[in-house]
Amino acid sequence: MKRLFCISFLSVFSFYLSFVYYDYNVTDLFFLIPNYCLSLFCLLNLLAKNEYSYSFNNVFYIFHYFFFGIAPVFQYIENVNIWGGVPFTKEDYVLATFVSLIALIIYSFLSRLFRIQREKRIRLETKATSVSLSIEYTNSWILVIVSFCSFIIYFKSVDFDILRLLIRGGDEIETTSISMNMSTYLLITKFIRPMSVASLLIFKTSGKKNIVLEVLLWIILLLANSPLGMARFSVAAFYLPILFLYSSWLKKKYNFSILLIFSILIVFPFLNQFRYWGENDITIGLNFEMFLAGHFDSFQMFMRVIKEDIVTYGRQLLGVLFFFFPRSLWPDKPVGSGYFVAEESNLYFDNISMNFLGEGYLNGGFVGIFLFLFVIAWFNAYMDTRFWKGNWSKVFNVNYYLLLGMEFVILRGQLMSFYPIAIGYVCSTYFVYKISKIHICFKNNSI
Repeated sequence: MKRLFCISFLSVFSFYLSFVYYDYNVTDLFFLIPNYCLSLFCLLNLLAKNEYSYSFNNVFYIFHYFFFGIAPVFQYIENVNIWGGVPFTKEDYVLATFVSLIALIIYSFLSRLFRIQREKRIRLETKATSVSLSIEYTNSWILVIVSFCSFIIYFKSVDFDILRLLIRGGDEIETTSISMNMSTYLLITKFIRPMSVASLLIFKTSGKKNIVLEVLLWIILLLANSPLGMARFSVAAFYLPILFLYSSWLKKKYNFSILLIFSILIVFPFLNQFRYWGENDITIGLNFEMFLAGHFDSFQMFMRVIKEDIVTYGRQLLGVLFFFFPRSLWPDKPVGSGYFVAEESNLYFDNISMNFLGEGYLNGGFVGIFLFLFVIAWFNAYMDTRFWKGNWSKVFNVNYYLLLGMEFVILRGQLMSFYPIAIGYVCSTYFVYKISKIHICFKNNSI
């Protein structure tokens, strides 16, 4: 019943926005009909009977449902060109929609193929070897110490300013004056700051029951990672794993998708207001005008690279893979894909996202889109089947939840910004996990 209700409600919702909410001409149907098919395709795959209760696959289809299905309808009918540049035509919308729909069909095929192969491989490995699960010990006090140290380091980086610590922006909060170089800033915010989150997650997965330590870890986490004091992608990456560990409701089938859809419509727009805290009144509710704003520029940026045939033949990907090389050693290091397209297209704003499909086209045209789809289909299938079908270490499970929240922002892009952040989160979790184990091994050896 839940599946049927969700499909029916969201299908009617999409139909209303596409064919009822606005007046349209007959020629508009060349865009609106394939766009509605794209939305339905995402919904049917998102709420498939054989889908896991929650998965990377869910995130993939929810992202494209909103950013490639819902948002383009508003932008098309309102004739909004979000960042300026050469205006889009109806033909541009039609072409980009058909390319997107074909891309989703290819992803669906590849994802199912990789999932079947992975599940068969796991079954064979399970039959061939007897899996013995060893008990993993964790020193809870070490987690508290690591968490507290990460908080102090981050607190110092904001000059011990309580407002900058707890709230992201505002009239009285100077957030742009960073008294450190960019490498140090990224190290603190993307590797050290997440340690308080990793500490709580590892503590919860260890199965230990100590209310005092758990409360201490919660206090440190909330101080170091206030939901109002960080970017929305960080809120999703940090707090989604915690919700999974504390809520049995979220683990039930389709509930994760329902929560994520609700968050996109209500929660994320609410949190976004704190970027400009002090300028306007804080409100909460559904507002379709948000689909005309820059947050939902993904389809137009994808349409832009196709329209203007902007292809770098892998140069942008090199910048992503070798992000750790400083520009002082690599003067011609590629800039972010959004910035690059903004410069090429003479857009009036350059701090722009570039979605995953757009990154694929930038690096290799239509062949690049297929290659990028191949990679993400394999990665999503690998992560989902390994989590649901295999017996793996707790550190993998923690990173699964962390990356589950990061998948959405990596799809929105740009890769050069969020790929290093995802790597930083994974390394931070692994570091905290290893620190606790090293301490225990040392203690046992000394007895």
